[in-house]
Amino acid sequence: LIPLLYPGVRVSYGKIQGILSEAEERAARFNTQVDLSEIDASALDEMFSQGDPVLAGVDLDSGYLHSLALRETRGAQDWADVLNQGKAQGLDLGVVVKDAAQGIAAGVREVFPDAQQRDDCFHVLYEMNKVRRRLESRAYGALQSEEDAKAKLSRIRVKEAKQRAKQKKRITWAKLQSVEAIDRYDRFDRAYRQVQDALEPIDMKTGQLRTGDQAQAQFTQAAAAIRAIDDHRCAKLAGYLNNRAPGLSL
Repeated sequence: LIPLLYPGVRVSYGKIQGILSEAEERAARFNTQVDLSEIDASALDEMFSQGDPVLAGVDLDSGYLHSLALRETRGAQDWADVLNQGKAQGLDLGVVVKDAAQGIAAGVREVFPDAQQRDDCFHVLYEMNKVRRRLESRAYGALQSEEDAKAKLSRIRVKEAKQRAKQKKRITWAKLQSVEAIDRYDRFDRAYRQVQDALEPIDMKTGQLRTGDQAQAQFTQAAAAIRAIDDHRCAKLAGYLNNRAPGLSL
């Protein structure tokens, strides 16, 4: 932009890189001196830069990015190192919100053993939505197959009785498949809505605050309903939801 804003002025890439490097070094020095003692609740997660994990922590009250470190892996020791750096600057977490990553959980237990580890609701809904969309797509596909089979029957001449009889059997089979596919989707959708409801702090039917035990019971019931659906992805998701129910109910 510089040549556009200031005609005739030219700046080399090396000059720009130097400015950025200086800013990075000053920011790094500043970050190591920040007092983090006021932070009690944090969300921890990783993102990736050119394939390498960048471990991050965000203060849930202010949105302040209190930790950010490029690491080779995202295991327990990596998280412990990052959290220990924060601890050296006064960080003392009482609540941690995280996903199902074992590295985060182990790192937090090592550095802040008394911190309450809560599970985030985003990943649960994200994983459930993936299965929900798949079941919905399969239901629509089954309905389309049934319609295609009926359309094909209409194109078979009446005198071709043998072919029509075979096609009618195909229609019966296609109808059965569509009924089953719709039933699987409907059952999953009910469980999905139960999870959504359990994530709300207020029971909208009674107007009462929902307790952690009530929420966990709903998660467990939804997991059982999902497990009963004849689909291997549902079985895996049910286990995932069961494992995260205690952390979600906090």
